Amino acid sequence: MHTMARTQKRSSKKPGKKKPARSGGQGGGIGAIASLPWRRIAAVTLVLAGVGAVAGGIGIADRRAGALLAEGSETVRITWAEAVTSSGTSTWPPADVQLELDEQAQRIASDEGGPLSIDALGRLGEWITTTGWIDELRSVERTGTGVITIDVAWRAPAGAVRQNGFDYLISTEGLKLDAEWRAGGAALPVILGAERMTAATSVLPGARWPDLPVLKGVELLTLLHAELGVDPILGPGGFDQVAAIDVSRYTRQQRLDIITEMGNRIIWGRAPSDDISDVVPTAQKLRNLAYMRRHPEYGERIDAAQPVLDLSSGPILVDDRPAAGDNVGR
Repeated sequence: MHTMARTQKRSSKKPGKKKPARSGGQGGGIGAIASLPWRRIAAVTLVLAGVGAVAGGIGIADRRAGALLAEGSETVRITWAEAVTSSGTSTWPPADVQLELDEQAQRIASDEGGPLSIDALGRLGEWITTTGWIDELRSVERTGTGVITIDVAWRAPAGAVRQNGFDYLISTEGLKLDAEWRAGGAALPVILGAERMTAATSVLPGARWPDLPVLKGVELLTLLHAELGVDPILGPGGFDQVAAIDVSRYTRQQRLDIITEMGNRIIWGRAPSDDISDVVPTAQKLRNLAYMRRHPEYGERIDAAQPVLDLSSGPILVDDRPAAGDNVGR
């Protein structure tokens, strides 16, 4: 049994010199991130690719390393992560970040006397841990004549925090990552409503975002991706229609809203980890969204094609006991 949910009418970088905004859509880079499967709660699945190599192509650092070795030069290789997308495989971090890190690593190795220097290993390890991009430094070691390989676990993106016309990348743990784009350039869901919160430019790469509403928005964003991704049998679960999380009402009302790609608003309500839950629990909200996405009577849309849809206190849209074979909310 199901009933229509209640609807409402819409009411009348670092300190110092700022780097130019990076653009999205580069091959193997941020343009492909929107469809990446996410790790942990809902993080990008980052599978370690051997010394920069990935299925269907070679990472930027590996191509550069090959050219340097062919010229008889000394080089540093960084193992990028492989990320599986709907169109194949890509690498992480974004392509422009890979190039920047690769060039910095090469300069450090040269300054420390090249890969044959013991100091180069320690200095490279210290440097990569301060970039804000990694969860763990696994090893820095010589893997061949004139070659140092850096092996790390990369942080995964959750989305971007929009502020003053720019989108600032944030990880699934709520840590700022050192990349930003002009608004809309990240090809990722965004956190809205942070305009009057801590200035993004004052948050150091690798540091946790200091504003609780932003962290709650990241929490909801990652949960939605984990639970509403593409099911191999049932098809899209609804995350494909999520464009943003609006956190502007969280401080006063403990309310988060989902904004769809059509500009419609879904009142989600309290964050999943809040001590006090809404009338409609989190699991039920997720079932409601998945059901609407997969049923023509709601236009196969998580917003039911309504300007405003309230999931937090409206009637239950999907029965807790789905019909046999329905598998809604798996």
